Amino acid sequence: MKNLYRGIIFTALVLTGCDTRTPVMSEEDIALVKEIYPTINDACVERARYEGASAINVSVDICFPMQSARPWTGLWVNEFEGSRFCPSPRSDCDQPEFGEGIWLSFAEGERPEAAHPYGDGTIYKVQFLGRRTKEPDSFGHYGYFAHEIVVDELISMETYTVP
Repeated sequence: MKNLYRGIIFTALVLTGCDTRTPVMSEEDIALVKEIYPTINDACVERARYEGASAINVSVDICFPMQSARPWTGLWVNEFEGSRFCPSPRSDCDQPEFGEGIWLSFAEGERPEAAHPYGDGTIYKVQFLGRRTKEPDSFGHYGYFAHEIVVDELISMETYTVP
């Protein structure tokens, strides 16, 4: 009986050491992911390989290298399918060209309740502690923005009118 238990435990250990998962993305798909997101980390690439592209639709700081948190001040435009940030000393926050600009996201529990959840075009002057992506890549809606900042702690927010 003791040998039977040992055999079961040995078999279980051997089987858990084998990766029998089947990739859902081809090597060509993986190459495309790496081309579109050149700074994505290997762990997220592997998740995409086995779980599909939706596996990398997570908080940016999970898949991309980030700078250390620091204070930021500027304008945040909260719009439908948009969340752009223009650091001070800007007095406006126009739509940037494709591949430029900064997408603003919020750590869990930090998105202000006063801001419309689906964006209404309001411009806010904001001050916060946040982390920016280290390198330019494809961030935000349809990968339009070069960088993304994650707000870790919102310090202040007030409605702003462009002069």
